[in-house]
Amino acid sequence: MAFSTLSTALFLTQEGDLQSGVGAWWQYCSSDAAADISGTTGYFKAVGAGGISSRVLGMKIGDIVVNIESTGGVTPGRVSLHSVVSSTADGSTVGSTYGYDCSVSAAATT
Repeated sequence: MAFSTLSTALFLTQEGDLQSGVGAWWQYCSSDAAADISGTTGYFKAVGAGGISSRVLGMKIGDIVVNIESTGGVTPGRVSLHSVVSSTADGSTVGSTYGYDCSVSAAATT
């Protein structure tokens, strides 16, 4: 399953604190396994902070993503933790007026 900015499967659960350097926590629930989201550069398209689209969610490097594999996945209920490791402008896939594409680390836990 490819990520879409129109999806409600990704949402902010805890805002980050810039003063203490603690990143925000995001929850993502889909049929995609941990390897699917971490194995695709820029998997979370147009959600990174810095874009001008109304759909930009504000994901930043250092934020934590909790991935929950849904019943449509190979291992339903599996939870994995990832951190956002890069956020790059990508005008070629979603257009230059959208947010940055974010990539996450390999799973810290499964």
